[in-house]
Amino acid sequence: KQADTVQMLVMFKKEFHPVVRLATFDYYDLRTEHGSGDSPNAYGIVAAQVGRLDRALWYFLRSARIDLESANPARKANFQLGGVHIAPSGGTWQVIHYGFAGFETEDNTLKFNPIVPKGLNRIKYNFFYKQQQLTVQIDRHKITLESDNKNREDLKVQVNDQALLTLKPGKKHSAEYKKMGNHYYTYNELGVQIKKEMN
Repeated sequence: KQADTVQMLVMFKKEFHPVVRLATFDYYDLRTEHGSGDSPNAYGIVAAQVGRLDRALWYFLRSARIDLESANPARKANFQLGGVHIAPSGGTWQVIHYGFAGFETEDNTLKFNPIVPKGLNRIKYNFFYKQQQLTVQIDRHKITLESDNKNREDLKVQVNDQALLTLKPGKKHSAEYKKMGNHYYTYNELGVQIKKEMN
């Protein structure tokens, strides 16, 4: 019905080998009904992270339009609890933040491994990290990070595996990014990685 197993890949990303994450997504992508409005969010995040960008965009749009198009199977079956899907609205933002921007934290460092799927030209959004506001803009080849001038602390940021940098309040940093960052994989890259680990 919904993304129980795939949601686990969102919550415990580093606990699963990339091969397992990709295989799990591919298996359940064909078998899940998405009867819950929260289901496309988890699938969108993981699809972006494992490089299934067409599927990531499809799930993102399904989540974003769930109330506009009555996309939830429960609604199509003439069953509706009433109101709007508030949780999927937040989850739609998470597909952008954790999926397309590839955001994660490690040792107080904000890490981005961005990828913009075909069909989107630019993504721009804000978020707060420990009461510090950051604006993120991603286009087809570049990411721009801007620390709000009201921030009181420096932010440590890293794009892909590029050099760690300190972003001061009121300043911005732009960087070109690789199409597939540290945490995104293709089948060929997976094959190389498996061979290295087996030797």
